[in-house]
Amino acid sequence: MVKRDDDILNIITSDVIKRSIAVSDFSSLDYYGDGTLLGGILSRSIPIKLRDGTEIIPAFEAYDVRKKYRNSIEYYRSGKVKSIYLQEPVEIRTQLGLIRAELITFYEIGVIKKIYPLYGQISAYWSPEQESENAPEAAVTISGITHNLKIESITLYENGSIRSIDFWEKTKSKRSEKNEH
Repeated sequence: MVKRDDDILNIITSDVIKRSIAVSDFSSLDYYGDGTLLGGILSRSIPIKLRDGTEIIPAFEAYDVRKKYRNSIEYYRSGKVKSIYLQEPVEIRTQLGLIRAELITFYEIGVIKKIYPLYGQISAYWSPEQESENAPEAAVTISGITHNLKIESITLYENGSIRSIDFWEKTKSKRSEKNEH
């Protein structure tokens, strides 16, 4: 557990992430009511490697019209990493193949829980339609109709298998040639 008076924050999420970050590396910090670190916004680039070797860089630079103003890193009360908001999207390996990620959440045991391919700020200056335009698609066939759905997020079980996939509201459908008879 990381408290207000600690000078060094150890990001250790099981064997997934191992990296020390000094309190001075954050431009702002948030705490739970009991003084335990909730998260913060980094003030500089700090590369972190995931277990599979994928390098990620938590958000640290100024935000634009699309990027959310949120903590770069958030922690569980135990001090384990809960989420990392990325400076630039990275490809994360899943059962579906490589999936682009802008935000990654973790189970407390240290494995990836949820991947958000896009995580932009919806506002008067950035609409859901604009955000979903860049979302990756998945083709899903139901009753002979193929739906090309845009992925909003993918939730994984602790063992890495897919638990659920959330899709953007607007979809495209077409009758599948294979299933028509």
